[in-house]
Amino acid sequence: LSLAGMIGLAVGIDYALFIFTKHRQFLGEGIQKNESIARATGTAGSAVVFAGLTVIVALCGLTIVNIPFMSAMGLTAGLSVLLAVLASITLVPAVLSITGKRMIPKPNKKKEKQSSETNVWGRFVTKNPIMLSVCSILILLVISIPSMHLELGLPDAGMKAKDNPDRQAYDLLADGFGEGFNGQLTIVADATNVTGNKAEAFADAVKEIKGLDHVASVTPAMPNKEGNFAIITVVPTTGPNDVATKDLVKDVRSLSDKNGVDLLVTGSTAVNIDISDRLNDAIPVFAVLIVGFAFVLLTIVFRSLLVPLVAVAGFILTMTATLGICVFVLQDGNLIDFFKIPEKGPILAFLPILSIGILFGLAMDYQVFLVSRMREEYVKTKNPVQAIQAGLKHSGPVVTAAGLIM
Repeated sequence: LSLAGMIGLAVGIDYALFIFTKHRQFLGEGIQKNESIARATGTAGSAVVFAGLTVIVALCGLTIVNIPFMSAMGLTAGLSVLLAVLASITLVPAVLSITGKRMIPKPNKKKEKQSSETNVWGRFVTKNPIMLSVCSILILLVISIPSMHLELGLPDAGMKAKDNPDRQAYDLLADGFGEGFNGQLTIVADATNVTGNKAEAFADAVKEIKGLDHVASVTPAMPNKEGNFAIITVVPTTGPNDVATKDLVKDVRSLSDKNGVDLLVTGSTAVNIDISDRLNDAIPVFAVLIVGFAFVLLTIVFRSLLVPLVAVAGFILTMTATLGICVFVLQDGNLIDFFKIPEKGPILAFLPILSIGILFGLAMDYQVFLVSRMREEYVKTKNPVQAIQAGLKHSGPVVTAAGLIM
């Protein structure tokens, strides 16, 4: 509900703002009210529909992760975006009709000054395209470097503030019993397929586990009444989010079936590791799916190959730069005092895939808003430089405002 509310509110305001601004522009040009509403809905409304469709696909793409609650988040947020699109092309024009002439912009020196400043920026961009492109790409690439050593995990009490009771208990346990005491592994040993002495098979399994790296202690096997299953508790030498603990989980699972005993590792630490691994594996598939769809959709909308390539490249650089900043601050611990973050640690396992979905939708939204406005101008003037400047002048402030709202 939080994700759906946040995204639905943000894109709803964005889409309404885009149509609203277009209508005011037409009114300022002297076009009659109903004609202006029709044109604004036909031009900006079409862009809203395509932009909303990309956001919906990106959010619904969360279902491929195959984690139920993430699927629910994606579908619910996608539904809120669909309703926002429908409201933008039905309710917004109706409200604009009711407001009548009050929407006509009045001459304003301040607005004229802002318009002039926008033109200055547009002229600067069109005069220095290569320099700006190279500088932008280099800056984003530098910011993206930390994302190369991204580590996913789920937060534990050790990442809370030091005055928090949970953190204090966590630290006391770690000091008294070792770091791994907070990341214990629960192992269910299944001996239903063992034909010989099952108690001996359990004991052999415990010995093999003790021989693994990064094991601090192992409890004896505690069998059930029938003797087919037993529980074994393993205390690692390392903490819950340590890479060595992840390796230990894999090593224990690799021991299965050596003595006919199947070792099933569970507990919060193992579950966190499994969720992180599943999300890590899903990220490339998810990214390729939505990027491929966006490329096809933008090719159809703009009848161009260059525009989709620029949009996809921009999205990828935005994504890697975002993750780079997250890793630099949250994982590596730089500037954590400035941002009032209690402790550095792995990146929240759900953050990359949620960020990809949200950033992808926004990136495509803003690309469609800007380029569609440029295309409209180009159809009228056949002058690419003038079209770019007009797009930056009229849609640039809308995109900036939309980003600030988000």
